[in-house]
Amino acid sequence: MLSRPVDIQPTPGRTMSLRADRHLLRSLIGAAGVAMAAFAHADATLYVSPAFAVTPPSTTVVNISAVNRAAGSAIGSFDLGLAYNASVWAPASVSFGPFLGDAAAFEALTAFDFSTPGIVKLLEVSLLGPFDPLPLTSIQPGVGSPFSLASVTFDAIGSGGGAFSIVGAQLTDQFGVAINVVPEPGTLALLALGMIGLTSSRLRRSRLHR
Repeated sequence: MLSRPVDIQPTPGRTMSLRADRHLLRSLIGAAGVAMAAFAHADATLYVSPAFAVTPPSTTVVNISAVNRAAGSAIGSFDLGLAYNASVWAPASVSFGPFLGDAAAFEALTAFDFSTPGIVKLLEVSLLGPFDPLPLTSIQPGVGSPFSLASVTFDAIGSGGGAFSIVGAQLTDQFGVAINVVPEPGTLALLALGMIGLTSSRLRRSRLHR
């Protein structure tokens, strides 16, 4: 496996470039999520595309998108990990979407971290308030419409294929209130099939012991 530099890569605007700033940003998101979890009132679904890629080609771009599930709600921050097969892929760059504000115009704080093999850590906090002239509810599409949070470009370092998935996602809305992350339909289907298989297995074992 090729080694990658361990640092936080800068992005335009007021981007978090120091490790201490990344920890502070993550702490702020985590504290808001924990404090407001009991009051969570909105849902959002996160998607990864593609969910699986093979080599060749020598590079692939993985997009993380979100869908708001509640009217009047917008994603104000996110802290998540993108899991990947570190024997096949190595992260090369990150591009954040415009839907939490423009970092170059001091409307958002962004950070990412490649230091953990197999996980790309992504964070963004919008600095736009609900009463700004152009609030997040005007920037982000309406209920049920997907929009991009970030894209990660990977370089191939091995042969074969690997899956991409979201891990440890925390979201808050434009007021700092925690948002429930709803599994995407494919994940729900897999969970349902798993439960059906488990139930069927238990029923078969129960019949054999009668």
